[in-house]
Amino acid sequence: TFERSADDYMYSDLILIWGSNPLYTQIPNAHYLTEARYKGAQIVTIAPDYSASSVHADLFVPVKPGCDAALALGIAHELIEHDWLDHDFIERHTVGFQAVAEHVRSWTPKKTAEVTGIAEKAIRQAAECEDVQISFGVTLTESMADAVKITVIATGFQPENAPVAQRKAPE
Repeated sequence: TFERSADDYMYSDLILIWGSNPLYTQIPNAHYLTEARYKGAQIVTIAPDYSASSVHADLFVPVKPGCDAALALGIAHELIEHDWLDHDFIERHTVGFQAVAEHVRSWTPKKTAEVTGIAEKAIRQAAECEDVQISFGVTLTESMADAVKITVIATGFQPENAPVAQRKAPE
């Protein structure tokens, strides 16, 4: 889900921190991240700098400034290519998905790696996220925001289910 209550981290299998550093900027909530990781959640940090949050991540993806959109398009390519999609959500809540799918077809891991400087393996690992909590920093560009929206739509983010979309509470 997007920008949720911090305690929702506890229900996450994977936490994607993109362009932010919550272990430094959200200190009162930082323990939720560490507790979620202790309970088995994986943490992926995508940022240009190796921050406090990156230190505690299972996967750090060092994106160059200005390359966020390219990375998001590459991740969208992998999601579509491997059919890691919520088709029902896409059909009910999006318009023009086929055009998006066509657009990202050229954003292979190889091309994405060439543009971003990120290893193909790391791009594939970031794309394998499912049931993810997403935490964003400041959106730097409109194109980055659009690319991230494409990625989130492809994976079936459902705001009507917020704050814990596609999650089951532990039994």
